[in-house]
Parts: sequence; structure tokens; C-alpha cells
Amino acid sequence: MLEELVDKYLKTESLYRDRLNKYKKTTNLNELLEYALPGADPDGEYQFDPHQYRISNKEEIYRRIIDTILSNPNIVSSLNNPEKFEDVFDVFSNIRKAKLAPGFGPLSVYDVSLRVAVSRGVFPEVVYLHAGALKGAKQLLADDFKGKKNKYKDNRDHIYIHHHCFPLEVQKLEAFQIEDFLCNYKDFFKKPIR
Repeated sequence: MLEELVDKYLKTESLYRDRLNKYKKTTNLNELLEYALPGADPDGEYQFDPHQYRISNKEEIYRRIIDTILSNPNIVSSLNNPEKFEDVFDVFSNIRKAKLAPGFGPLSVYDVSLRVAVSRGVFPEVVYLHAGALKGAKQLLADDFKGKKNKYKDNRDHIYIHHHCFPLEVQKLEAFQIEDFLCNYKDFFKKPIR
């Protein structure tokens, strides 16, 4: 059953990858952030990702985040030339910690980080868990979940699991795909599926 779910996911995953790859078209950091923060499509097909609905006063908050980023050369460098996903993730995690954006939670941190990181050619190597993906991982891994989860930089809001800790059927996906798979198929994991 699990292998069938992974195969089903892979049949539609190209749409997700195509959506992420659109951010590669934008090389200017200010413009990239204007699209990546709300999850807007650089081609104009949609204005925001529904995950960002908890953020009120979006335009004001996104502008505050962009101005904060662009005013710091070290942050600009981290986002323009990241060596790894965590270089980007740390920037948005710190913005959350600084409380610059009410409603900018762990899911927003991950989603925006992924969009910016993909535009720069870097991807997560571990599976970050939050919201639906967290629920999916708990249900899929059941009793094994607690022993496999880790806190990123000891932050309880940023939980991850190493790629190799998932069932073999799931390991054929990349880490960012596993996060998406867990979120999309979380309701299928309520009962044992092996």
C-alpha cells in the first residue's frame, strides 16, 4: 500500500517541482522575496499560497521582512549564495524568532526557505516537519516517531527526521518531496499501511 501511495504521489509530483522551479527565473533578490514570501507565482498564475493565510497585513509584513533582509549584507549574501538549505532556513527562522511577522510560523519559515533555496539550487537534505507533514510523519512512523525526530538547533518549532529513517518505499523520494508527500497523504496513514 505504501509503495502505491508513493507511486501515486510521483505521478503528480512534477506539478509541485514545476511550481518550485518557477522561482529559478527570478535572480534579483528583492523580486524573488516579493514572490517567495506570499508564495506567488512569478508567471502570475496565482497571488499567494493558501498556507500563508494566517499572516494578516501581508503586504506590510512582507515589506518589513524584505527591508530587514536587504538592509543586512550578510543576510543578502546568505540568500544569494547559500551553500546549503540551512543557510536560507536560518534567515527565515531568525525572522520568526525576532517576531517581525505575526503569523509567520514554522510552516511559513519552511515554505519560504524552500522557494528561495530552490531558486538558488540548494535543497534540504533532511525532512522538515510542521503542520500536515508533522501529522503525516507521526502517523506513518507511529511508535518509531519519537526516536527518529530531531530538533533543528534545539528549536522545538523546527523538527526534522533524517531521510534514511523513513520506510524504504518513501526513501526513493528526495527530502523536500517526503515533506510534501507526508502532508498530502497524512490521512492515508491513520491505519497501519504495511
